[in-house]
Amino acid sequence: MESETDAFELRFPVMVVGVVARPDAAAVVRDLFVDAVAPPETEKPDLDVRISGDGDSFSLSGVGHGHQNGLSLPVVLDRLIAGINRAAVDHAGDRLSLHAAVLERDGEALLVLGDTGAGKTTTALALARRGWRYMTDEIAWVAPGAEAVTALYKPLTIKPGTRLLVGEIPGVEDPEPPRRYVRADTIAATAKGVMTPRSVVVLRAEVPGEAATGPGPTVLGPGDAVMAIVEHAFDMARLGRPAGLSIAADLAAACPVVEIGGGSIDERIAAIGTAWVAARPAWSVARLAARDVVRDDAGVHWARGVGGVVVEGCAVLCTEGSDRLVRIEPMPVGFWEALDGTRDVGAVTHAVASATGLASRDIGDDVVALLNSLSHEGVVDRYSE
Repeated sequence: MESETDAFELRFPVMVVGVVARPDAAAVVRDLFVDAVAPPETEKPDLDVRISGDGDSFSLSGVGHGHQNGLSLPVVLDRLIAGINRAAVDHAGDRLSLHAAVLERDGEALLVLGDTGAGKTTTALALARRGWRYMTDEIAWVAPGAEAVTALYKPLTIKPGTRLLVGEIPGVEDPEPPRRYVRADTIAATAKGVMTPRSVVVLRAEVPGEAATGPGPTVLGPGDAVMAIVEHAFDMARLGRPAGLSIAADLAAACPVVEIGGGSIDERIAAIGTAWVAARPAWSVARLAARDVVRDDAGVHWARGVGGVVVEGCAVLCTEGSDRLVRIEPMPVGFWEALDGTRDVGAVTHAVASATGLASRDIGDDVVALLNSLSHEGVVDRYSE
């Protein structure tokens, strides 16, 4: 039986992970997370991880799924990294967590958004080899007001397609599914700390059967920019959808949001270079919120938690109880004035249907509630960047 252990902490911008591990596993975790390692000083870490076992058989606890036995070391690393990713979102506080790679240049941050498999890691490594500094390939935290971005420091997960571009590099091999966990600073210059966001790139996956559109770049308008950011947010429900939507709107208004498609990696990097120097949009942003519970003349009770934003004339409306967003772009002339003084549900629904092209039956009560409230209480917290 193994009794010797190594205790240490992994400190991230939003949380602390306590680790107690058998020496061989501890050495690998320490190496992969080298910039996050610290002495065990926190009384109650946000995540408490234990790695034990004998020989080639490892046990893992503290990252979900209960106590897990009979694991290989690569599987332990895979589940540890996945558990840290989940905890990083859960402990983000008032920040919005985005599924993004982050690169730094001159104290400013480039956020590369994309679904799993879209090429965030490959793009990040290609940029790092061209002078950018790597921060993460998984999670970016955007603070309220979108003036500060921090990133989750973690090992790179190199999949076969990325390995073809970067060659054979040292790391821990996981044969199923095939990938390699690599310490970031062994293959790229790295950066840590708080950065100012400068540009947001959205990687667009090519759709089978559709003609390739090329790498772009395509600068997104207000509605598309906000929706693209929200689509790559991990934690709208945890943060509160109106609050998350507010941060997404601030980010869209502060940085150019640029969509980039397929093409070679060199074409993609060239398109990102164009996106990096694109002019900041400086769009106006208004936050919408129903301040109080409202009961209309028909006796319909509207709950709290509805809200939205208007970014440069485009409204995106949401509610706490639904994942659905309703977008009104452009805002028709006289739209708000037409609602002034009315509590008629039918009139509000008709106005939204006319503005969005949606069928009346597809417009949720939450949207009607929001607009009903705003017609009496007004738009709050309006400002221009």
